Amino acid sequence: MDTGTTRPRAISVRWPFRILAGLIVLASLTVGIGFLVMARSRGASILGAKQLVPLPGVLWLMHLGWVAAVRGRAPFREWWPFASGGVVFGYFVVLLFVFYT
Repeated sequence: MDTGTTRPRAISVRWPFRILAGLIVLASLTVGIGFLVMARSRGASILGAKQLVPLPGVLWLMHLGWVAAVRGRAPFREWWPFASGGVVFGYFVVLLFVFYT
């Protein structure tokens, strides 16, 4: 019987995927730094939905890559910074709607 107090066993990540996850983290950092440079050069008033909507997804991807690359395992809370998988699905629907309308 599961009491909810024990964590499931973490799945280990092999080295080629850890290297790939590290590259994803570097690309995410590049996106974040580029966003900050763009916001600073153009002013915060010019930022719209197309610039702000991808940031939670980039943060989510960076978190997954960081845990895989540095700790060598799958994250315990794989949906962080979102509440659940349904919220992630809704986020990606909104993301597609913003970019394709």
